[in-house]
Amino acid sequence: MKSTIHIAASLDGFIADKKGSIAWLEGLASDPQVGERVMAFIASADVIVMGRLTYEHVLSFGQWPHADQHTIVVSTQLMEPSSPDTVIVPIDGLSQALLNRKAEIVWVVGGGQLNAYMLENGMIDEIIVTIAPIILGSGRSLTTELPSPVTLQLQSVVQLPCSFIELTYTPTRPA
Repeated sequence: MKSTIHIAASLDGFIADKKGSIAWLEGLASDPQVGERVMAFIASADVIVMGRLTYEHVLSFGQWPHADQHTIVVSTQLMEPSSPDTVIVPIDGLSQALLNRKAEIVWVVGGGQLNAYMLENGMIDEIIVTIAPIILGSGRSLTTELPSPVTLQLQSVVQLPCSFIELTYTPTRPA
């Protein structure tokens, strides 16, 4: 199984503004190549893992965009899924849910608490951050507070249209 956080962030490291909105991102990526790259990755994932707020945001789009993929929502507040092929688990049930789904390629789409938990517990194999050409000044970070730093090894840098930069890292694991 390979688990990847694949997300966009502002130059100052925020994945959403203070209110949780990503409207700032939607207005920047006007070249189809930016979206095509992300969509190709999403299509390759057989399991999607997301937190409750991200799930509720995606549900607000109307039709569920991930009908062909298993979705695991990490939440203690939600009881019943509102989308097809979706399970809701508490954070301590995530590993088992991934095993139950026979996950091979996992797209982790946040938010910060989930990203931090998975990084802390060695559950992330790759981080792909597409840096958007904007400085927000404040907002929601890629992770919530971590008990210790997570060091990363740069794997690639790709310059994309519209002044976006895609950075791919792997977390380094202690020997």
